[in-house]
Amino acid sequence: MAEEKPEDSRVANFLSRNATFAETYKPAPLFAKLLANPPVHPRITIISCFDGRVDPRKFFGLQPGDAVLISNAGGRVNADALRSIIILDDLLVVGTVIVVHHTDCGLVHTSDESIRARLKGRAPEKAQEIEGMEFELFKDVHESVRHDMGIVKASPFLDVQVFGYIYDVTHGTVEERLSKDFHDQLGIDTICAWGSMEPNVKVALRRQLKELCFQKGLFTGRDVEPALEWRLYQLQRNRRAEARKVKPTTESVSESSPTANTQDSTTKVSYYDPVRDT
Repeated sequence: MAEEKPEDSRVANFLSRNATFAETYKPAPLFAKLLANPPVHPRITIISCFDGRVDPRKFFGLQPGDAVLISNAGGRVNADALRSIIILDDLLVVGTVIVVHHTDCGLVHTSDESIRARLKGRAPEKAQEIEGMEFELFKDVHESVRHDMGIVKASPFLDVQVFGYIYDVTHGTVEERLSKDFHDQLGIDTICAWGSMEPNVKVALRRQLKELCFQKGLFTGRDVEPALEWRLYQLQRNRRAEARKVKPTTESVSESSPTANTQDSTTKVSYYDPVRDT
């Protein structure tokens, strides 16, 4: 028989806070009223991680009623997340699903094997059942967002727009999943040259990007130009930030080197490029 654990005193503190909350609480509308007065626009549902650092209400500036939030380990679109969306769609109609994963996710810092070993130590009689368990971990946050967007799009039970984003817990910024594909396909020079491109060049490039989106199953029905403009803004912002805080690195050039130029400085200066060097 397992040893009984002492009661967690923090729970009593939560109840005390609730008593304070209830003193000024204004009753929420009953669900029957919500059903009788459906929203003008279909609901937005956001799926994100339950990590305390990841709160869509804060980084999207949400107000009550803006979106319905679903959270689980990693913000994964699994069977239970789909169940929740389908039920909500039946009750209030869902028009848009936003998948948000984040950097430095806890799922990156463990493994299926580690979790299984812990469970087998706790319930050895369930070893065979535990061996078949999958915990939906991932190593590449861009790939995990792409995968989960695909699950929503492939569902025959939903008719929704799907968006995917990556929340940076270090900087508080949200990056669209499409932008990594733009960067990988086009390169930093093309992206940064977007603003000064001739209109006919932009048309050709826009067509190329749309084809890329279709190939990767990422097309959402929107023009890709806003996503590209956003990526450009992010790159420029990151470079400015890094230039302010990162000191130059130096490489001494030997004076006896045959390539040394007496008219040039004997020190090479280079700056960290957050796009190039990551």
